Amino acid sequence: MAPEYISHGNFSAKSDVYSFGVLLLEIIIGQKNSSFAGSACMSNLIDYAMMHWKNGTTSELKDPILEEEFIEEIKRCVHVALLCVQEDPVDRPNMETVKNMLVSPSIVIPDVPNSRIRNNASTTDTSTTGSQAGSSTTKNPQE
Repeated sequence: MAPEYISHGNFSAKSDVYSFGVLLLEIIIGQKNSSFAGSACMSNLIDYAMMHWKNGTTSELKDPILEEEFIEEIKRCVHVALLCVQEDPVDRPNMETVKNMLVSPSIVIPDVPNSRIRNNASTTDTSTTGSQAGSSTTKNPQE
């Protein structure tokens, strides 16, 4: 569920975008968000995906059932999903933009802001990464 719904009961189209991002990550990774509950290293699927994004190991996220030949498409899906699950609804794209980013490889996808990663104790990093404007790549700059 979207953070704004959990904390304030607010629901909007951006809440649906958040849920879509979680669903997309669950499909790519092959695990439910709830499977991370009680995990010693990661509290949820989003933190797990963000950790791999920041570490430049996005390709390690994919479910083994997904074929290697589609790794660039998988990275693109992870990139879009991480934009969908931003804490602040204002930072999430709308569903039309999400659809366009997923179906058109020529569309430039914005950088994923450095988001909260919760490792046992909550830590917050509110800085953002540099822009990749003019680039059609979906690779993490660290990859």
